[in-house]
Amino acid sequence: MVSMKWLKKHRAVWITVVAAILLSTLLYVILSLSNIGNDSTDWDSRLESLNIAKPEGSFRLWVNSCPEGAEVLLDDSTHGTTPLALDTLQSGAYSLSLRLPGFVDIDTVVLLSPDAHLALPPFVFEKKLILESVPAGAEISINGRAIGLQTPTELDWPVIDTFNLEYSMAELEPVRISAVDLLVGTEIVPLGDFWVIVEDTVFPECRLLGYFTRQVTINTIPTGAEILSADGDSAVGLSGLPINLRCGERAYRLRKPGFNEQQIRLDITADSETSYRFELTRNLQVSAYALGGSQVVDIGASITKADRGVRVAFFDEVTPAVLTLPGTEHRVYLEAEGYVDTSVIISAEQTSLTVSMRRIIEFVEEQPVPTDEIRHAKERVEFYVYDKKSKQPLAAVEVIARIFSEDRTVLLGVTDSSGLLALDLSPGKYEFRFLTGGYKSYKEKYRVKMGETGRLEVSMKRR
Repeated sequence: MVSMKWLKKHRAVWITVVAAILLSTLLYVILSLSNIGNDSTDWDSRLESLNIAKPEGSFRLWVNSCPEGAEVLLDDSTHGTTPLALDTLQSGAYSLSLRLPGFVDIDTVVLLSPDAHLALPPFVFEKKLILESVPAGAEISINGRAIGLQTPTELDWPVIDTFNLEYSMAELEPVRISAVDLLVGTEIVPLGDFWVIVEDTVFPECRLLGYFTRQVTINTIPTGAEILSADGDSAVGLSGLPINLRCGERAYRLRKPGFNEQQIRLDITADSETSYRFELTRNLQVSAYALGGSQVVDIGASITKADRGVRVAFFDEVTPAVLTLPGTEHRVYLEAEGYVDTSVIISAEQTSLTVSMRRIIEFVEEQPVPTDEIRHAKERVEFYVYDKKSKQPLAAVEVIARIFSEDRTVLLGVTDSSGLLALDLSPGKYEFRFLTGGYKSYKEKYRVKMGETGRLEVSMKRR
């Protein structure tokens, strides 16, 4: 066992040994980190390229760092900033510390022998890298070599060593960034939508956040909407086409001329959906006027509903009015006292509607069908009306009958949502007329026969 007496006698020797061990350890750590993916450890050439100050003049101890400007402390006393030449030091061992805001502190031991002129190799500061990804749990590779760590994690990295970084995760495309330079000192590096680098200028931290992406399709009704970032007008893509969106929860905006802008929020993960569907809405300006009259005074028609087949929206609005409707074809229904109930089809992108409504007196005598005639009606007649092209039933079609035996015209009613109207009529000769908005009128003569149930099927053409 080494005695205290021996240690005191050979103080210079053991200080030298300790200093050598500490310096060797420091150099080993620096070289190990810088050697990930690199076969060359030629630090002199790298430092040479940085053009930092070299030793000159008389000195006992020369200290410099990369970056320069670090505070130099010997035995906890400040002596200046790098590059620093000291020429009044006594022989012996000193604790040497370098401090520079935004970088990891450097601490070591320096041994000055009698009459020594010691020029230390430039000290290379390190940054604490905070490696993160969305989603977390990605494998980390530096300079093409996996380091056996997953996000999030931290490690120290020498600032003179640029590096390539990759995050990888099953089912997702890798996220890569090349030539990261910790001496750039920029707050946010513009690397598209998939990387964010934030460097703290006070604390020794540099955060490298990488976003994985998934290919998804955002479908809209109607199609052709722009997909924009929620916090600006930067384009992300078009609806109906595959686009790469970064993982995580994020808001986007859907924009199409003539439609209300819509904000959506998606949470993209490794197992989330790859197809989304949204309906855009438009504001429909609706006005109603008397057929054949001046289109100046709106008649104040009631808007009762808008039907798009599978869904019906009910309203309690009076024209002129504004309806908010999805971007699909609709049939809009209107009623007004003294006018024939009217329905009009609007297209998927239509934003205004002017409806001409017929006065009832134009087609129907003011006197009702005699009650005794209805009471003594003998035969059932069914009317079925449908679109000639699509074969879909037509609702709200007015069925007007001219009764030849009585030489008068009456409104029998309108078809229901299934295109049907059924009623009892007295036997005799009739001329039926079918009217509805957006379609050509249709006439057909028909005889109601005694003892027979009649059915008349009518196909109507669009205007």
